[in-house]
Amino acid sequence: MMGYGILTHKKGKLIVVDGGNRGDASQLRKFIELHGNRVSAWFITHPHPDHVDALTAILEESNPPEIDFIYASLPDQAWVVKHESNPPKHLEILQHSSCFR
Repeated sequence: MMGYGILTHKKGKLIVVDGGNRGDASQLRKFIELHGNRVSAWFITHPHPDHVDALTAILEESNPPEIDFIYASLPDQAWVVKHESNPPKHLEILQHSSCFR
C-alpha cells in the first residue's frame, strides 16, 4: 500500500497521505472506520494510480467516509488529454469531489 495514516495525538484527527492502489481501498476503508470514519485532511503527493486509486475507489462508494478536505496539485484536464494517450479517470473523479482543494 502506498499510503500513510496519521492520527493526531491531542485531538484524535485522522490525516491520510496518498492511499495506494484500488485493491488497497478495502484495507484503507477499514482503517478509516476504525478511527471514527472521518478524515480531516487527505493529501495526494502526486496523481499516479498507486498513490490515488484507493481514494477514488472510496469516493465512488455509495456511503464513503466523511472527508473534510482533499489537498492535491493535479494537472489540468486539458493538459492530461493533450499529453496522455489514455487519460486516467481517477483525476476527473478527484477534481469533481466536493472536498477537493
